[in-house]
Amino acid sequence: APGLIALGADDFQTAVRELNTDTIPRPGTDIATAIDQAVDAVKSEEANSKILILVTDGEDLEGRVLKSAQDAAKTGLKIYTVGVGTPQGDLIPETDDNGTVMYLHNADGEIVKSRLDEKTLKQIASDTGGAYARLGQQGQGLDEIYRKYIATLPTHQLESRREKIRFEQ
Repeated sequence: APGLIALGADDFQTAVRELNTDTIPRPGTDIATAIDQAVDAVKSEEANSKILILVTDGEDLEGRVLKSAQDAAKTGLKIYTVGVGTPQGDLIPETDDNGTVMYLHNADGEIVKSRLDEKTLKQIASDTGGAYARLGQQGQGLDEIYRKYIATLPTHQLESRREKIRFEQ
């Protein structure tokens, strides 16, 4: 599931510390909706820097993410994508109410395998003037995005506006 933090770009480190596997309670990928809601959250902002950091595997299950990215670019929203997982993919563990670990199934009862789609994530970043990094085992990708792109913004552009956006899937 995508982790979504819309920044106007304030305390990046605090926002990253708040991310965890419960940020979005149920796995699933609808990146386009995440981008659309981020655009809605920052469209009235007058800040010079409108930034979305999207932490996801990048699978575009809805098939409309590039259109949403192009719409975001028109509003001045830069999207920095951080890729999670591997191109080979892996199963998505879930814990039921009894603490039993199972694997996520789709509506047809088939086990879901999450695959990293770097091509799409790089395209989203490119279309919006952002950048892409792979997350890495220790979160190195988030550090890279912060060091290279967020920390270098002039402080007058770092107005405090941060919003977690949750949406039903």
